[in-house]
Amino acid sequence: MRLSFFVVLLIFISLLSNVVFGVDDVNNYDSLRVRSVISIPVEFERTDARADFDYLNLDYYWLPLEDYRQSVVSSVVSPSGDFRDGGVFLTVDRPVDFVFEAQVVTDTFSFPVKIKEKVLFPLKNLDSDLIDFTKETDLIDFDGDIKALASKLAKGEDDLFVVVFKLADWVNSNIDYNLSTVTKDASLPSSWVLKNRRGVCDEMSNLFISMVRSLGIPARSVSGIAYTDSELFDENWGAHGWAEVYFPDYGWVPFDPTYNQLGFVDSTHIKLEEGLDSDKFNVKYSWRASGYDVVPGNQKISSVILNKGNQLKSNIGVSVEFFEEEVSFGSFNVVKAKVSNLEDYYVALGISLGSVENLKNIDELTKDILLKPGETREISWTVKLDGSFNEDYIYTFPIVIYTFSGFNVSSNFKASDSGIFVSSDVASAFSIDDAEDIDSNILFSCALENDVVYVGDVLNIGCSVEFEDASNIRVCLDGECKVVTANDYDDISFSKFFDEPGFFTFVVTAKKLSFSEQSFLTVNVLDDVDIKFSDVVFPSSVGFDDLVVFNFSLEKNSSSNPKNVNVSIFHDNFVESFFVKELLGKQSFIFNFPAKNLDAGENYLDVSVSFFDDAGKEINLSKSFRIDLIDLSFGQRILLWFNSIGSWLDSLI
Repeated sequence: MRLSFFVVLLIFISLLSNVVFGVDDVNNYDSLRVRSVISIPVEFERTDARADFDYLNLDYYWLPLEDYRQSVVSSVVSPSGDFRDGGVFLTVDRPVDFVFEAQVVTDTFSFPVKIKEKVLFPLKNLDSDLIDFTKETDLIDFDGDIKALASKLAKGEDDLFVVVFKLADWVNSNIDYNLSTVTKDASLPSSWVLKNRRGVCDEMSNLFISMVRSLGIPARSVSGIAYTDSELFDENWGAHGWAEVYFPDYGWVPFDPTYNQLGFVDSTHIKLEEGLDSDKFNVKYSWRASGYDVVPGNQKISSVILNKGNQLKSNIGVSVEFFEEEVSFGSFNVVKAKVSNLEDYYVALGISLGSVENLKNIDELTKDILLKPGETREISWTVKLDGSFNEDYIYTFPIVIYTFSGFNVSSNFKASDSGIFVSSDVASAFSIDDAEDIDSNILFSCALENDVVYVGDVLNIGCSVEFEDASNIRVCLDGECKVVTANDYDDISFSKFFDEPGFFTFVVTAKKLSFSEQSFLTVNVLDDVDIKFSDVVFPSSVGFDDLVVFNFSLEKNSSSNPKNVNVSIFHDNFVESFFVKELLGKQSFIFNFPAKNLDAGENYLDVSVSFFDDAGKEINLSKSFRIDLIDLSFGQRILLWFNSIGSWLDSLI
């Protein structure tokens, strides 16, 4: 008679997010109240016996932000300072060593942005205030390799969430989290991270942002505090970086490729800063002294959980089946999970297969899956019986499948000497492989003559294609296709006309048989930026003792926003200037002055306006307004004459 033997389940789940799921895992709560203490020691080094000290100003900006998924309960700093503009500002008047300390209590929530409908990709006609988040920076660069990789991953997709999920999943799966890239100066650029396939959280997020932006999708960098139980760190709480991607009609959606949280972040993430990239300075020192140097130390972070909310409820349903319920020794088997989205919004998550003794996992233990509202999909793992077995026993292999929220489902299959042998080929045929071969062997790229054009301009597009047989490849844009011959594979051109302003992403496709590649291009189409005068108020005539009230408004007369607007009011006796960084709508200007500053009789106030469009082109306009100074006495005329002499001398000086 044969005996049954239960294989011991190893307490081990290898997750790329460095999270080991457990009943009381802090990542599995819908809310947390966390007290964080951020400290920086500051020392004064005396360099001269006759030293003199006036003051030291410390400006600190790395504090929790108010956000849809977090709120600040209390903030206390020592030494005491003023809270304003999202930071704290303090002054010390003695050169005595001290420790700057900020204690902040924050409520955080694991609230996903509930995207219930498909957002179409590529994006069209972005608002002007989002365009900066599609551009390169020193760290978030997107060279040809980054752009080509992003284009391959996005190929054929028209769902924004699917595209962004694929990019984040690729970074998580292919970039090794490696502290060797940490430098004292700054993070390394995305092109370096892609080439070397390693980086820390900021660098992994920057590469993800680079890939997203290269497709014309706005993305921004986020820095803050997060929890980890990784053995790489001495403390569980520390500085961390992730990203947010803009979804039209929904707003900014978090993606953390390091923690493999795609489309959400858990309640241990505390956001402190957001911006174009991760190269930011959160503390600034300024002082007035002689014979003293200020020596700040390293920033330290410690956090403790004060309260926990409720355990997260699973937003998916999982069922498990096997290719064979009983297999023979040395056989393969396939574990298949049917995963259902129980929500009416997109859900992205990692699903992990627990390790079992004498069972070799052929696939990655953790697989990422994106489920549309109400969708059901299947994923699978191929395993192989690998070990010494007694033919007189029937072995039971417990299979446990885990999800991020701590939800798990278990089942088992058996192995015996009389079980069914499943070969590798048969197992492969039954398994589900969502991985896509993103290399079609077509090297295809396109470039724009200009990435900023004007309405009515013709945009020229040049493409090149390389293939082992470059002939008969069809390259298409907006229904216009050109067949590539062996002689013109590197000289394919299109032209595109835009009749409305906006930020556009469009696609050029290269096809041959079952192969295809796409090149995503972005262009900012501008109309002629224009400004008009409105609401002008001024007197046609004034007396010597009057106060001249000269008010007017400038408003944009185009969809594009005028930038760096300089307004100057000229008179022979005076000049007044105003500056507006960006004219978003209507801006009022108020200029009041004594009438005695004018000349007798006719006076002209010349208003000159200069500004720039997004392409850097300067535009100028001017307008004159007449004001008469009347009813002057002889004495008043003498005073005006002296005023004009004074103005003339001032102009000479």
